[in-house]
Amino acid sequence: MEDTLFQLKFAAKQLERASKKCEKEQKIEEGKIKKALQQKNVDGARIYAENAIRKKSESLNYLRMASRLDGVRSRVQSGIMMKSLTKNMGTVVKGLDKALASMDLEKVSAIMEKFETQSEQLDVHSSVMDSTISDAINYKRKTNRGNWDESNMKLATQAVKYKEMTLRKAANEYSIPKDSLNRRVNKSIKTMPDNKPHIKLLGSYRKVLSDAQEKDLTQYIIKMELVFYGLSINELQRVVYDYVVRNKKNHPFNTEKKLAENLRQYP
Repeated sequence: MEDTLFQLKFAAKQLERASKKCEKEQKIEEGKIKKALQQKNVDGARIYAENAIRKKSESLNYLRMASRLDGVRSRVQSGIMMKSLTKNMGTVVKGLDKALASMDLEKVSAIMEKFETQSEQLDVHSSVMDSTISDAINYKRKTNRGNWDESNMKLATQAVKYKEMTLRKAANEYSIPKDSLNRRVNKSIKTMPDNKPHIKLLGSYRKVLSDAQEKDLTQYIIKMELVFYGLSINELQRVVYDYVVRNKKNHPFNTEKKLAENLRQYP
């Protein structure tokens, strides 16, 4: 059992390091986005934005798996100390030890689910042990509620607002309290009556882009907002201007400043 505990702890540390590595790679991709936009390379910036979002997702997935492993390690250690591991649970733990040795994350996840199911069904004979474990789990959950990450909140809000995820799925995916996420989404939607970001020309200017191009531009802007957690008005105007010029469209925009100044910020 001591070897298993060590393997659990070691694997969790490996996953945490992998998460930090993905965070560093995400920042590198974000730097490439800024450089590409400065060079008016919109296609390149789009690719870098997708890479940054993917690295962010990978980082969170590694972190969640590390958290699950640490939770199992804690419960196994508590069971050993209180001598409450059943024969079936001991067999599962041995299987987990083998899976950890090969770092097969899919197999590790399946075994952990089996362990967690048996752990929930276990009749604890000591009322003191039951109370202690319950208090520890509840304390951990309360701590999570108070320490959710603001960047995760923004990503979850975007996902719900643009109907990419349900409220429940986004709350679970980004480790955000559902009630807090719901309030943030409702607050954000108040500034967007049609529930989608859109760009509207002021005055009597004719339509510059086709419906398909507007949709493509909107999706691109959404990705930029996810990566940079929002865009300033000038950044938005520059992105739109570059897109219109790249598509060789006639436009009423300021060619000296290279900004789409006739646009209004998202409602």
